[in-house]
Amino acid sequence: MKTFLIIGLLSFSALFGKLYASEGTQRQPRQSQEEREAFRQRVQAERVAFFTERLTLTPAEAEQFWALFNTFQRERDRLNAEIRRRTHVRQAEGERRVFDVSNLSDAEVQQLVDNRARVIDLERQFHNDLTELLSPRQVLAFYEAERVFQRELVNARNRGDQQRQGGRGGRGQR
Repeated sequence: MKTFLIIGLLSFSALFGKLYASEGTQRQPRQSQEEREAFRQRVQAERVAFFTERLTLTPAEAEQFWALFNTFQRERDRLNAEIRRRTHVRQAEGERRVFDVSNLSDAEVQQLVDNRARVIDLERQFHNDLTELLSPRQVLAFYEAERVFQRELVNARNRGDQQRQGGRGGRGQR
């Protein structure tokens, strides 16, 4: 069982590494909307396969689960994008956006706090809907699968960044 799990995780890591390595321009500022959408669709296909396997969903459960999850994800992404749009500013051309609320009024800050509360309410409602649809074991498996999937996505992105930069980052170098 442990061997199967290790082989599965290694395969999953290799798959995401290949996915990100093939996206050599993924984090460049001039990437087109079509390229971003194609990448999002590939990640979503990976997510569907990964979660469906981890949750052992029947076809009927999978249909209901993905309808619920996709609705939740769209709304959560919309709220989080609004928060990021208002709180993150670019320091210089080509650099990452950094958190900055110094130029916001108190009313704008309150609106952002309210948006964050809406995200929490949305997550609570999603959890309640999830517990009505899936068994407790499947609900826990969902949260674990979500954590692992996100971790692998970040790791693959970091590996892709290192490859585009011509080698390894700061870790491991002496």
